[in-house]
Amino acid sequence: MIAKISLFMILGAPVVASDMQADQAGHFCGFSYRFESYGFGVAEGYTGEKLPAPLLDPGCFQIGRRDGVELKKRYGSSEACAEAFKAGQSQGIAGEELLIGSPSDCSHFGYRFGRSFLTAYARQGAEEKVGASCVEAYRLGRAHGLADRAMTPPSGRKESVCYMAAHSEAKLLPD
Repeated sequence: MIAKISLFMILGAPVVASDMQADQAGHFCGFSYRFESYGFGVAEGYTGEKLPAPLLDPGCFQIGRRDGVELKKRYGSSEACAEAFKAGQSQGIAGEELLIGSPSDCSHFGYRFGRSFLTAYARQGAEEKVGASCVEAYRLGRAHGLADRAMTPPSGRKESVCYMAAHSEAKLLPD
């Protein structure tokens, strides 16, 4: 059975839901580029591939990497974990809500990486990785955030995520 749950706070950043991350990453690695650094670290630790975050917080990246290595140790070469990770990653990149697969921590960590990938490359303007509509929504959200305008995200899920990420971090990350 798949349970549909929303893992979003008012600012659009996923809430830390795994017990592996909760005690180490906590709120510090739960927002903006720190969230992304953690997500890229988890993916690198789990897959063994070098996946540097475009905007890096070294501490959150290392915590994520350690959690990704722990996930790999826990599940080894489990096909179920690999599939759940990939499914979560796809949902995150698409800006969808997470549909928890099994094992749930594999699904969650994949989702966190997918969401990190989406917002990091929207900020970079990488249309070839996240699509022109996401990059445009990010730019609009940033402009609205810098102008202290209320959030008015686009209706598309992916575009809405890109917009809200930019709006929330606009004053945190100056040009």
